Amino acid sequence: MNLSTPILISDRSEDFRSLLRDMLTKHGFFHVLEASNEEETLQSIKAEKKPVFILIQQDVLNGELTEILAKRKNFIVIGQPDQPQTVNLAARLGVKHIINFPFSSLILLEKISSIAQ
Repeated sequence: MNLSTPILISDRSEDFRSLLRDMLTKHGFFHVLEASNEEETLQSIKAEKKPVFILIQQDVLNGELTEILAKRKNFIVIGQPDQPQTVNLAARLGVKHIINFPFSSLILLEKISSIAQ
């Protein structure tokens, strides 16, 4: 993945977004965007002219955002794959990449790399 590709972190927790941003910037990603809810996530996706790679907490996914993501394959859902809500979401959106809590920066980078290929 091109390190200048915008990466959007969508999560309600400011602390978690900060942690992810720090992980990404330490590994060379310098265009990191943040959103704290569905509305901000939609605005960021629509405003960006370049492709946006999305790291999204499953509780942010609703309505129009779910429809947009169903057409894209450049996102990772952060959640618990053993929960029915996550399994249903993965089936509905064709999600192949779910990151479990807790995770390391190496796991995050592996997932990003596997999508970028």
